[in-house]
Amino acid sequence: MKFDEIININPIAELSVTLFDILLFLIVFGLILIILNILIQIYKKLMIHITEKTKTTFDNKLLMGTLSPLKYFSIILSLFIACSLLFPDFINFELYSLKQGGITVGHMFLILSIFGFTYLIKSIVYSAIDWYKDELCLKSRIKFDSQMIPILRKATAVVIYSIGIMIALDILGIEIGPLLAGLGIGGLAVALALQDTLSNFFAGLYMITDKPISKGDYISVDNLAGYVEEISWRNTKIKSWENNIIIIPNSTLSKSTIINYTNPHKSVIRILKISVSYDSDPDKVIKVLKKTIDSVGQKDDTFDKSMQPIVKFSEFMDSAIEFKIIYKLNDYTKRIAFEDTLKLEVFKALKKNKIEIPYPIRMVYMRDTKKR
Repeated sequence: MKFDEIININPIAELSVTLFDILLFLIVFGLILIILNILIQIYKKLMIHITEKTKTTFDNKLLMGTLSPLKYFSIILSLFIACSLLFPDFINFELYSLKQGGITVGHMFLILSIFGFTYLIKSIVYSAIDWYKDELCLKSRIKFDSQMIPILRKATAVVIYSIGIMIALDILGIEIGPLLAGLGIGGLAVALALQDTLSNFFAGLYMITDKPISKGDYISVDNLAGYVEEISWRNTKIKSWENNIIIIPNSTLSKSTIINYTNPHKSVIRILKISVSYDSDPDKVIKVLKKTIDSVGQKDDTFDKSMQPIVKFSEFMDSAIEFKIIYKLNDYTKRIAFEDTLKLEVFKALKKNKIEIPYPIRMVYMRDTKKR
């Protein structure tokens, strides 16, 4: 049945109902509703008594999740029983007349029951999601981001209620095929119009689930460095050293090369290069540099003592020979202060031991061509 097949609407006023009938209906409805709510309270106490004996919290969450749908069902059932007892003809009363049959009050009760059932299914799924988040993720130490739960809950609600609406339309005799086709074409148009937004959304979903970065991580992206402040469904906010917020679209971030200095741990191995004159004694240079890094490392908590620093000859350069100091720090973000002190002490040690730090040198040979 299509939407344009509706002919007319029958007014409720065609029914002969007195004020006494309405008052009696309200009294019967109220009594039935009270009885059903008493039964719900008995069910709640009985289930609480049973769930307290179990080790898992899933049954507790499931119980609390089903209470609201049961209260909804109690209202619908009370209305249906009261109407059936006092106004049996009202159940078959046509609200809408169609070319092929009509929509009666009984159909409306059935549709309300279907929505109540979808509400119950949604509550059960919500209970399972909350239980997974609160119990399984904590025990297995899985970092389940708080931003993922609302997305999952909303997606679940949309799917469940969409199925309920399609079942309700089918009961009313409305053809859902053309409706689905129209929604498909409309959805394609919307998807093309919101291509960038959807790209950022799915990239954000990837960032939240796969977790290449997390809130609080210190990262570097395309020469931009800072702490991750927030990962939303559309963009990621990074706080730089200058105390500025850098906003990067998730689609751009997912295509970039990310250096995470916090994950899997904050410690990092660093290398300091020092160039000295070719006239220097390599053994003496290594000894001086080793003594300097040991002295600086003992005074600074940023230095990771789990790894012994390494001083080694690196390579021959154009105007100098190069040495490397390889050491480990327990936090990359604290490297600037430590390395500033280290460079200053290395400079002082080289000066004190009369080890020359050469300037770049180029030797130019002049040839006299007149003698030829």
